[in-house]
Amino acid sequence: MNLINKINIFVFLVFALVWSSYSQDLKSIGNLNEYIQKQIDHKKISGAVILISQNDRILMHKSYGYQDIQENISMDTSSIFRIYSMTKPLTSLSAMMLVDRGELSLEDSIVEYLPELQNLKVLNGKDKVKPNKAITIRDLLRHTSGFAYGCGLGSSKVDKLYNKNHPLLASKGNEMIKRLAKLPLQSSPGKEYHYSLSLDVLGVIIERVSKMKLSEFMTKNILEPLGMNDTYFKLPESKKERFCSMYGRGLKLIESYKTTPYLDTSFESGGGGLISTSSDYLKFCKLMLGNGIYNSDTLISPRLVGEMIKNQLPDGEGVYKKNNEVGIGFGLGFSINLKEWGKYGHKGDYGWSGIGGTHFTISPERKLAFIIMTQKQPFSDKIKNDLTPIILDGI
Repeated sequence: MNLINKINIFVFLVFALVWSSYSQDLKSIGNLNEYIQKQIDHKKISGAVILISQNDRILMHKSYGYQDIQENISMDTSSIFRIYSMTKPLTSLSAMMLVDRGELSLEDSIVEYLPELQNLKVLNGKDKVKPNKAITIRDLLRHTSGFAYGCGLGSSKVDKLYNKNHPLLASKGNEMIKRLAKLPLQSSPGKEYHYSLSLDVLGVIIERVSKMKLSEFMTKNILEPLGMNDTYFKLPESKKERFCSMYGRGLKLIESYKTTPYLDTSFESGGGGLISTSSDYLKFCKLMLGNGIYNSDTLISPRLVGEMIKNQLPDGEGVYKKNNEVGIGFGLGFSINLKEWGKYGHKGDYGWSGIGGTHFTISPERKLAFIIMTQKQPFSDKIKNDLTPIILDGI
């Protein structure tokens, strides 16, 4: 047997051994493949990418269905998704990096950086009253600022006022702030959790403090150090063919990859403007699992990462409450399980989702991260809730 044949046999045996181990990992995931395929067959989603990693090892990375139905483009593990509110953790990390450098403090009033907002009032019935305290950077990070969201993500009177001239429809961050200055708060700062535009406001503060565009700050301090080479606010023309089209109910096309506004965006939304891949987002998850250390490089103090993944809400406040008991809290960028949920999640697990059907969960105790990417609106967390027990049971 000549040397080349021996090498070929050796390579084949190594590949077979690796594939056998990988396949075993997939089998341990249970009915995940079957579940996703049923969702596609029943036209609930057009496609998906699932990535599961534990102990710095990828257990599963698989694509399903279609990136674009109309042109019969198959989904790929390198497909690029609108991650919407999964942008918020990266914006939060950006702000915490400035805190780490002493350029920002969690207790700073946002008016120090956004003087346009110095005259904000709280809507109290038909009256507008002065807030009891200033909005702080911490309030923005944990959604206790008193801002609203609109866009169907809230039903307060202030949410309805937002929808008349929505701040997110502004062409620039500074214009968004001007619109917010004319709108009331829905609650006094620091008291109540209300999911809101807080991270978009924080994005503008990051720009003013760093004297850089948000994309430039993230690229220099997060994306490049982590090698997140497919994460952008603006989709490069050269990568358009990898971008997912967006679908609605009945898989009706909402936005084609060929005509997406992400090709020409001007407002870099800190609350929902990024596009990314599952592989890229895993790198961010690994940084968090490493307590701010990635490939032996410390990008942010482990102490501050600890603050980010610790519940920061006032007593009695939470993302999810039942019978006056808070089951899910919020840190500085993430929702956090405050109790043991069994097959639906463990105490200390944290993560967030995007309105276009993207989700991630990090479990520090198990050194586990899993990412679920789909391209479907309106938002539903059903797939995440259904897949979480399957994934946790297979680990």
